[in-house]
This record gives sequence, structure tokens and C-alpha cells, in this order.
Amino acid sequence: MTPLIRQLIVTAILALIVGLCTPAFVHRRDFDVALTRMTNKQSNENASVLKAETRTSNWIALEGKLVLCGTAFVLLKRVWEGARHLTLPRK
Repeated sequence: MTPLIRQLIVTAILALIVGLCTPAFVHRRDFDVALTRMTNKQSNENASVLKAETRTSNWIALEGKLVLCGTAFVLLKRVWEGARHLTLPRK
């Protein structure tokens, strides 16, 4: 295994850890309205609307985590390259 492949694998694993361990906070007014309607009057229609809003919120959170993983990967790669550049002997 070449050092570059090993570096990419380690960087990807660290980026996944950072991205997946960071909590995502999604606050949407549509979800709040659906939750309030469901708590006030429980019906199949309100339950299906709440389920759809929950799914939408989960997708938004997942997209945010994917963006965070990508950003963490790029930043960790840059840090790794910078540290490597500083520790290599100069010719």
C-alpha cells in the first residue's frame, strides 16, 4: 500500500468520524407546525404530514453531515500535507 493511499484512507476515516459524531440541529417551522397539529389532534392525516416533515428534516441533517465530512476531509488533507512539508528534510 502506497503512502498516498494510506494517507487518503486515514484522512477519510477521520473525516467520517468528525462528520458523524457532530450533532446536526435542524429547526424548521413546517416541522413545528406539523408536530403541534399532531399533539393537538391526532389523526392519520396529521401523522402522515408529521412523518413527511420528519423525513425531510432527516434528509437536511444528512446533507449537512455529508458537507461536513467533505469539508473535514479537505481540511485534514491540507493539514496532513502541511505537516508533511514541514517535517521533510530540505534539500
